[in-house]
Amino acid sequence: VWMAINLPFFTSKPTFDGPSGPDGDTDKKEPVDVEKEEAGRFAEEARAAFLSEIPEALGTNVLAISSDLHYLHVYTELGRCMILGSLQRAADAMGEDGMRVHRAHWVARRAIVKIVKDGQQWYCLLTNDLKLPISRRKKSTVAGWFGHSTKIVPVKRSKHGAA
Repeated sequence: VWMAINLPFFTSKPTFDGPSGPDGDTDKKEPVDVEKEEAGRFAEEARAAFLSEIPEALGTNVLAISSDLHYLHVYTELGRCMILGSLQRAADAMGEDGMRVHRAHWVARRAIVKIVKDGQQWYCLLTNDLKLPISRRKKSTVAGWFGHSTKIVPVKRSKHGAA
């Protein structure tokens, strides 16, 4: 039994840690993190699967995603469409390109023009003139993540209450 278990070790070629080529370079490779590679491959596949659901005429440059029960309104630079799916799955597929600013809205980082503050309510103003609310719990996260490249603009009210 011992011989059967150890037979592969005896039949394999020996390796030496000495110089491998004429220059004396060793052929050592960096250790590969298999879990990281699999996670990256899974993320790419999930992103490709999500983007394949968007009509080709709208492109794949997603600016925002809004949830409406079991449907998603996907906004791109070329227009918008409605597809079946969950916002959590879509946000996971889009990865670090953006974040959920509200339980019903995901926004791409590059799409935000400015953050508008209207009293206690905050909004994201996007490049396509879409105005999406920011939840109270996400205010500090959004301000920290988007605040460096965007402007937080308070809305000034007139005497008659109109902005």
